[in-house]
Amino acid sequence: MSSFIIHLLVPPLMAASLHYFRLRHIWAWVWVSVLVDIDYLGWILYDQGILAVNTHRALFHNIWWLVLGVAGGVFAFRQYRLGFAGTTRHALHAWAHTFRGSGWMLGSFYYFSHLLLDSFQGGVALLFPLGLFVRGLDFTLAFDFEILVDTTTQEPFVEAEASAPPGVVDVSEVYRWLSSEETAFLLLFAAVLLLGRIYRAYAEPVRVVRAVRAEAPEAPGSHRPHNGP
Repeated sequence: MSSFIIHLLVPPLMAASLHYFRLRHIWAWVWVSVLVDIDYLGWILYDQGILAVNTHRALFHNIWWLVLGVAGGVFAFRQYRLGFAGTTRHALHAWAHTFRGSGWMLGSFYYFSHLLLDSFQGGVALLFPLGLFVRGLDFTLAFDFEILVDTTTQEPFVEAEASAPPGVVDVSEVYRWLSSEETAFLLLFAAVLLLGRIYRAYAEPVRVVRAVRAEAPEAPGSHRPHNGP
């Protein structure tokens, strides 16, 4: 299953690449992307016999929370639009630059990204809890897609599968909380942040010095005469 590193870093980096939201808002709302996994507590309670139903990958890994988030965002934007003297496009852009507006938009995107990522890593109970009351709706939606290469023949081949097994996905006995690839990705991300801070610490004083020199008046006699023909 997707680790917290993937949920915590990939969606906000994708949002930042759009250059549509303020960077501080992108990271301020990223908690939505990892909060979805709070239903893991349902597995702990189920495993201890406290709950009769396993709610992991179900209680918050379903489409209903996403529908509520999108509907709430549409309603909030319509209220904002009433007091905005401009086109709908300009109103949406201005709303996305507010903390509240970006929260509705980014929160819905982060929630959707979590469902999408987990659907390729074991699956999600997309219609939970309808399956508890309606027969045929108690299933986990799962996808698998990989491109592999047979190194003996150098021929690529695709392994793809879509399935909807009944019930809620079980939790692995051993969960890889952080893989080697994700560790390398995290180190690379940290290195980029560190280099960025070093660059800004160096570049900012240089820009200030250049700005001061550009605005400073020339000293008398410092102007060189033009040696024209």
